[in-house]
Amino acid sequence: MGIGISVNAVLLIAVEIFSPIIIALLILMVRSRVCAGVLAVIASSASLLSAVLLFVNVLEQGVQRVVIVRNWFAIPGVEPIDISFALDSVSTFMSILLCALAIIILVYSIEYMKGEPYDHRRYWFLMLIFIASMLVFINADNFIVAFIGWEGLGLCSFMLIGYYYRDEKRYWIGEPTPQHSPTSCASKVFLVIGSSDVLMLTGVLTLIALTKTPYYEGLKQLASQGLPTWLVLLPLALLLIGALAKSAQFPLHIWLPYAMAGPTPVSALLHSATMVKAGFYLILRLLPFLIDISREVSESTAIFWAIAIAGAFSIIEGGLSASKAIELKRVLAYSTISQLGYLFLILGVAGFTQSSHATLASLFHMTSHAIFKAALFLVAGILIHMFSTIYINEMNFSIKSRLGALLFLVTLILCLSLVGFPPMIGYWSKKLLCEVLHHMNLYTLLIIAIVGVFLTAYYTTRMMKYVFTPRNAHTTTYKHCKSALEPHENHISKLLLLPIILLTTATLFLGIFSYIPEYCATSILKTIFKGVLIEEGIEDLPENLLLTGIKLLVACVGVVLALKVCELKVLSYLSLSNIASIISQRLKQLYAKGSQTLIHVIILSRNFTLHISTFMQATLMSTTRLVIKCERAFDRLTVSEGVIVKARAMLKFLEYLRMDLQRSLLIMVVILLLVLAILIVVAILTII
Repeated sequence: MGIGISVNAVLLIAVEIFSPIIIALLILMVRSRVCAGVLAVIASSASLLSAVLLFVNVLEQGVQRVVIVRNWFAIPGVEPIDISFALDSVSTFMSILLCALAIIILVYSIEYMKGEPYDHRRYWFLMLIFIASMLVFINADNFIVAFIGWEGLGLCSFMLIGYYYRDEKRYWIGEPTPQHSPTSCASKVFLVIGSSDVLMLTGVLTLIALTKTPYYEGLKQLASQGLPTWLVLLPLALLLIGALAKSAQFPLHIWLPYAMAGPTPVSALLHSATMVKAGFYLILRLLPFLIDISREVSESTAIFWAIAIAGAFSIIEGGLSASKAIELKRVLAYSTISQLGYLFLILGVAGFTQSSHATLASLFHMTSHAIFKAALFLVAGILIHMFSTIYINEMNFSIKSRLGALLFLVTLILCLSLVGFPPMIGYWSKKLLCEVLHHMNLYTLLIIAIVGVFLTAYYTTRMMKYVFTPRNAHTTTYKHCKSALEPHENHISKLLLLPIILLTTATLFLGIFSYIPEYCATSILKTIFKGVLIEEGIEDLPENLLLTGIKLLVACVGVVLALKVCELKVLSYLSLSNIASIISQRLKQLYAKGSQTLIHVIILSRNFTLHISTFMQATLMSTTRLVIKCERAFDRLTVSEGVIVKARAMLKFLEYLRMDLQRSLLIMVVILLLVLAILIVVAILTII
């Protein structure tokens, strides 16, 4: 990596990363909601301007490494750790995309969060720290600084998802009726993310112990030291676990639907350019080094196959789950799981085929998905506000009014892009992705991608049919008040509509311009990323009209089926959650007469099927029974009144732990995993 530490670069990266942090601290002293929102937008705008200037600088001067603090942290036997950042076309492009979407979402938030009974300063503070954490992670050039940003994302997401911490019923989510409070949802999310982060930290520490350096380039040394194959694969597998969990990929995707408990702008930012993109970006950033390792250690290609297989399962499971969901934001959450599955699938292909076209396809689809998915969540926020419900079968929207027609048109364009119909930007990104799979003769993965197109077309059309069907077309079963305001079109401000119109326009015109070879997105991305992730001088893949026709035909079949039959029960039966539920019922009958074994306990939960949290719940249930028995025993004892009072106080404390499931056991799990991580690192250090 070339080093070009100019004063301008240092100043610009400092402004980009620290302006959100400084403004966030300033907002804590601002009482006005509007002023706080304006300050947040100004901070993001400063970051965007700095990112653009750095991007231009990188295109002119090449890759740069900027050191903010030299020799910040030292570990004996390891290269000193700097607070430093790698500036190349990948990091600066991602920073621009993040800051641009953040500005749009924050502008939307100024109006959307108006009237909330919670402290507005906490919202703006957390949103800015959320953005700053992602910027730190994106630009970091070593694992330690990157992990600081990585954990900042997890912590901010936990607090933003649990933003409505008083747990009023109107903020609960779940289907077919509200079942989960915001704080319980935040705890479940943090349980999955936090546990996987500890495993990832184990991988990071192991890599540093093996390579004697915290920097990404140190991965090149991993395969050249003559280490056992298992010792090379172990830290890479632990990193993969962290990436899969962060990006909500199978089998660690279970947390994302619960993340919908936070405010809608939080969901928009989380799904478009921050939290769920972090895992993808980590693998993308390390891809060249992982490919070098695979050339030396052939067994390490299993990592790429694991990435592709996880993506393939996520495509199908996310699509099937979205096809039966009735909660609007949950449909979009499952859609994100499915669309990110495409990213992981093609990224895995890029690894074991070493194809620049596959890498280009992943970058293209990541960009297009960020744009239209952010807009779809902003539309969902308006619909939830208007109808005071989170369920699509209660919305019954009329398009006869001016606002109704506008929202229908905007949603239609965004959904067409999500499915992959021309001329939207989503059509071109999925087209390139399928052409890469066909060109590499990976027909099994290609069939999975096309099945994903069918599922996307089905659940997207189903969602639109429910939302925009005239009133009384189908019955309303579930009543759930999500907003304190009465649904009325006059409440929809232009400040809510303008961000959506801007993103929709970008989705449409970027797709239209792609018909012009000089301005198409693939040509622009190849120019931007050449020499970094894309080989210079790669030619375009030959256009396969038959493949494109098949993909569009499959999408049309999904649309027609959704219009004719709004609920396909076969899709509900095929989903993994339903299969797990059936297995759970069978095993429940099998073990009905026997003792409650560990396996039986783990599979009882439908939502957290085969997950460790079910075991925790069973443990706390046993603890509760023990508490009740102890309390009765104390009642029978003839001891002094002071002892009884103290005993009852202790029992109440234990009861509090029982009622707060994830919080009471989260610390235990994290401590156990940290101990495990330390033991693994010590063992490896002993070996080497």
